[in-house]
Amino acid sequence: MIQIFAPTSRSFTTPLINCIPKKALIVKDDDDYCLDLEVPYDRITPHGVPIDYLPYLQQDYIAYAESPWGWQPFRINNPFKDGTFASSRAPHVGLDSRRYVMPAKELETVDLTGAVVAVLTQANAGSDFTYSISASNKLDIHSLTLESMTLKDALAKIADEWGVQLSYNKWQIVMKDYPTTQLNEIIQTGYNLRSLKIEENWDNVVNLAWFKGYRDVERGSMYDLSSQFTLQPEYEIMQRDIRYDKIVKLAPSSGVDVSTDTYIKIDIENQALNYVVKNASEMLKVNYQILADIKVPADIGDIIPVKHSRLGVDITTKVISLEYDTLTKRYKKVEFGNFKPRIKGLATNINNDIQSLSTRLEKGGL
Repeated sequence: MIQIFAPTSRSFTTPLINCIPKKALIVKDDDDYCLDLEVPYDRITPHGVPIDYLPYLQQDYIAYAESPWGWQPFRINNPFKDGTFASSRAPHVGLDSRRYVMPAKELETVDLTGAVVAVLTQANAGSDFTYSISASNKLDIHSLTLESMTLKDALAKIADEWGVQLSYNKWQIVMKDYPTTQLNEIIQTGYNLRSLKIEENWDNVVNLAWFKGYRDVERGSMYDLSSQFTLQPEYEIMQRDIRYDKIVKLAPSSGVDVSTDTYIKIDIENQALNYVVKNASEMLKVNYQILADIKVPADIGDIIPVKHSRLGVDITTKVISLEYDTLTKRYKKVEFGNFKPRIKGLATNINNDIQSLSTRLEKGGL
């Protein structure tokens, strides 16, 4: 059963109508959170009374559905109708934040709560959303420049800046730590694993990079990324004899004197180092699409062991997307990934290299 509320409802105690959908599937990942809904126009109760659902299956009405995270509201959007039923992929009301425009904002020396309050105020949304900030580093001070964007994008950038997880609970914006302990559940063959598919994506893999600058200035030698990280044994081919070369084209960084080759070389070298920091752990993507009968509540970012003897899978990985059937109260699909290469003191090495570059510049060049 789902409940239908008026578009402007803020509390969910007295629905306009209760209805029994043909399909009510919650789909959730890092970027989306919606209810895949299909409802017949009408039905006959066991007592022979006809019920007409059609007046309530309209744009912006709210479908209230039971989930592993409590009852949650979803806004009917772009409804499709034929002669017998209406359907919609209804976003969670927290994603109403995509409808709000936030003019450019400079966040200077603020903690996490201050940043969230600032963007809500800038988007004139302070009375429409509440917030819950439980991240352990919420008092850390940052400065951040936000261009004009949607409120949703601004919140996502803030979450990235503090390294926290962004989620929604009804009208509440939630900023919390990513899970660090695994759920009390093991997915394995012969127990609760129904099927498993492994998809590897090597399109962005590079072990030797040539950084092409501007004004015909280049780095001058290949950058060996393979020395910066290690992979699980089954993927160590990246660090052996197989070439994955890539040309990386660079644009001038803000404030660089592009008339001087020395400064351009410094900029290219810094961008090359930052490229390694940003991309080394994300190049090889390995996703596991798993169908399993999970009994404990799972959410995005949760950590669960997965075992499959035939495919040689014995991993501890995180949930990146899921589908939950609100009618059967079962997970229909859970997807896991990605493997993260183990960085060998990369941040320290990068900082040392940048300091070395600065010293060399002070002494007259490279």
